[in-house]
Amino acid sequence: IVELNPAARRLFALQPEIAAGGKFANACDAWPALLDLASTGGKALGEVSLPNVVAAGYYHVHVTPLIAWGKNFGQAIVLHDIREQKMAQAQLLEQQKALSIMTERQRLSRELHDGSGQIWSYLKLQYQELRQMLAGQQAAAIDARLVKLIALADDFHTDIRDSIAGLKTAAAGKGFPQTLTEYVNWYETSYGITARVVGSPPKRVAGLSPAGEMQLLRIIQEAMANTRKYSRASMLQVTFQTVGEQLAVTIEDNGCGFDLTSVDQENHHGLGIMKERAEEIGGRLKLSSAPGAGTKVTLWLPLGKGAPQG
Repeated sequence: IVELNPAARRLFALQPEIAAGGKFANACDAWPALLDLASTGGKALGEVSLPNVVAAGYYHVHVTPLIAWGKNFGQAIVLHDIREQKMAQAQLLEQQKALSIMTERQRLSRELHDGSGQIWSYLKLQYQELRQMLAGQQAAAIDARLVKLIALADDFHTDIRDSIAGLKTAAAGKGFPQTLTEYVNWYETSYGITARVVGSPPKRVAGLSPAGEMQLLRIIQEAMANTRKYSRASMLQVTFQTVGEQLAVTIEDNGCGFDLTSVDQENHHGLGIMKERAEEIGGRLKLSSAPGAGTKVTLWLPLGKGAPQG
């Protein structure tokens, strides 16, 4: 070590071995990351954590060789304190998580309100008809109607259980690939539909925040829930594929399918909700289906700068 400027002397005040005349390798025993950066032999950039110094925290490191007359006379190592930047990033991440949770709660409350409102209205109508049947002593019709109501209750219970499972996995914070894999495994075990993931789910999608990744996960979960409820499928596949500067996420089943021209796509199978989620993260959603040919939901997401980090 030839020289330390005043800021460096203050930074390493508790480390007497870091002083002019000392060996840099010995001085960095406690910080191998710093030694690795300085040992590259050329220019190097990186981040290190120095926990045992006066100003413990994160530092951006810039290593520059000192070359003159064709000879290497040493290196200049500049450390820039980025603790405030790291704290701001952590704070922003927490805010994004809080916003994501709040948004998801609002959306879920709306979905439950709309869905349960329809169910309660339907049940009220059914109970009124049952009273009329009882008055007319229509035992066979009453039994058939009760069987139908029991099936409805089972469906409603399954929907609630699916929503709870989806929210639990989305909020677990295990990273997108692991969260998706766990949900797909749970789905297959719970519903007896063979489910698999093809392609490598990206750990992060370039330009997509953690809140956006939760939206992506919920789109996949909702498409899978539609397969369970409507398709009578025996197999479902989630595929990830990079096409140019876009990520294509496809959820496809081998179920009964339906005629796209015969339904209101915006309100059919919750497609409106999925499209809303897709738009919030800058994506677009496409639905493909035909009677007897299964159903395919494709989400296109721009990757922004860089490819997805697998």
